[in-house]
Amino acid sequence: MTNPPETVIVTRHLALVEYLTEQGIVPRGATVLPRATTRDVAGKRVVGVLPLHLAALAASVVTVPLDTPDDLRGTELSLAQVREFAGPAQEYVIQTAEAYVSTTVATLEAGAEGGPYPTDLPGALLHRAPVNLPVTAFDPACPDVTVPATLEVRHTTDPHYGGTRLVGCDPNFAFRLD
Repeated sequence: MTNPPETVIVTRHLALVEYLTEQGIVPRGATVLPRATTRDVAGKRVVGVLPLHLAALAASVVTVPLDTPDDLRGTELSLAQVREFAGPAQEYVIQTAEAYVSTTVATLEAGAEGGPYPTDLPGALLHRAPVNLPVTAFDPACPDVTVPATLEVRHTTDPHYGGTRLVGCDPNFAFRLD
């Protein structure tokens, strides 16, 4: 059993830290940082708002949306105000487009044993450039006969493909990531 990642809070608002602790979102005594660096967030559960390039390094990012009235924006809120304006906490796992494609294809590949490789990736790619993945092609009826290949993953606006497709994917063959 693996240990959960360390929790780090990134905020300058002390009332928010109190609220997070009170709600059990963070453990008492968790590290609180006014701003974060790569080293601060890598592999950790981060509670707070991060730029995407840092969020992609964290194990997960938890946010608590505050529906703050316009006249209170930019002011320090009290704990009572945070309680009043806080929405439910949401936890996110952020990945770069390349990590998303690799993870998705690896997941599909693992689930495709004994059958053809799916021809569509779930969701849309986060970028428009094609991604070439080295794979081994094989006929599921004869898995010992393999051929090295490259599979191109690309985004398309053609609704027939649902936004993302594997180019040159023959439904009679299965693929393993190399």
